[in-house]
Formats: sequence, C-alpha cells, structure tokens
Amino acid sequence: MTRATDSFNKAVGRAIEALQAEGFGVQTSPDVKKTMEKKLDVEGRSYRILGASNPPLAHRAQTADPKIVMLLPYNVFVREEADGHITVGLMNPVALLQLTSNLTTREIVQEVRGRLEQVCGKLAIA
Repeated sequence: MTRATDSFNKAVGRAIEALQAEGFGVQTSPDVKKTMEKKLDVEGRSYRILGASNPPLAHRAQTADPKIVMLLPYNVFVREEADGHITVGLMNPVALLQLTSNLTTREIVQEVRGRLEQVCGKLAIA
C-alpha cells in the first residue's frame, strides 16, 4: 500500500494511467461508497476497486494453469482514509501461488507482482 499525493478522483485517474502504462486495463471499477449508500443506506468515505487485467499475461497464466482464472482480475483499490489522505493498495498476486505448482504460472505471477509494485511506486508520496 502507498499514500497518494492527489485528491481522491485524481488518484483514481492516476492509478488507471499507471496501470495502463504497465500493460493493464481496468475491467471493472465499482464505487464502493455509492454501493454502500444505495444498498445499506450507510455513508462512508470515497472508495473504488479497480479490477485490472493484463490480457497477454492473463492468457499465458490461464494457458499454463486454467485454475488461475478464478482469481483474475487483480484488484487495486483507491480509498479515502479518515484523516483525508488517499491510500492505494493492491492484491498481492503471489497469493495465487498457493493454487499452483506450475513453474510457468509462478514466473508470470512474479512479473505481475513487479508491474503492480511499479504502479504503486508511481503514486507514492515523494
């Protein structure tokens, strides 16, 4: 996780741009705050989940081990904290390794992890 220097909306935009620069597209982007307000009548802070996918890497991983598709896309979140700062975090794709002993999949997951860490690095406070 990292703290972003931007406003919430700008951090979401920068996160999407950083994901794209690393070869990811955003497949889903639910607004958790709006969902909670609508479904539960609960107010909260701004919070978005970005379902990111890198199609070439996803295809390679799925070809090597079809079970891996259960855990795609990779989730990146942008959340407004109680003190007003913005946190950006990501699912650690290495957790996927518990589902496979396939060496090709392990290599792909390590590449995904490196790319997602680059995304967080681009959004960190300097």
